[in-house]
Amino acid sequence: MIVIFFFAAAVLMACTAVLFVRLRRAAALAADALQKNDLLEQQNTSLAEKARITEEYIGSLVNVISGYLLKIEKIKRSVERKVMVKKYDEIGLSFNEINIRKEREVFFNDFDVAFLKIFPTFLSEFNAMLHPEDQIWPKENQPLPTDLRIFALVRLGIADCETIAGILEYSERTIYVYKMRIKAKSKVPANQFDHNILAINTACFDRPVYSRSA
Repeated sequence: MIVIFFFAAAVLMACTAVLFVRLRRAAALAADALQKNDLLEQQNTSLAEKARITEEYIGSLVNVISGYLLKIEKIKRSVERKVMVKKYDEIGLSFNEINIRKEREVFFNDFDVAFLKIFPTFLSEFNAMLHPEDQIWPKENQPLPTDLRIFALVRLGIADCETIAGILEYSERTIYVYKMRIKAKSKVPANQFDHNILAINTACFDRPVYSRSA
């Protein structure tokens, strides 16, 4: 009887040990699955954000290009009419209808509006990295100053000074000085500033919004 008892106890202990090992394996697999699921969710969030940025800016770009095509078509017809009636001396007047400076201002304004629509917390999060006396707040209904426009382009993934200089029509050196001047005033390390800029999410994701300083 005692032998049977000890045998049953040994079997029970063996079964318990096997069950314990299996439970540990199951727990490890579950933890690994959760970790992979979190990573997948982060990747999906990142892809969704990039898709949103692409969609918004493609729409804005289509509107800008469409507007320029209409203006080009108008000038083309005007030139053709003047060529037909041999008013060659008036052809130059048709090209004068385009005010490059004005067109550039319109383009930058459209860029500012579209960017702040996609990244509504950009101004607050950007200024949260600066001391109150160094913060940059554009006036209501006014375009972004060059400092902010540079880092808006950085947020869109345009990091090198040469490309930014070409877009904003400044020298590469000027863009570099602008960036270094802002980073020198930052409350975060200079080598982390761009990383923080890239971490600013779009309107479709919840993030804490910093209050604007007086």
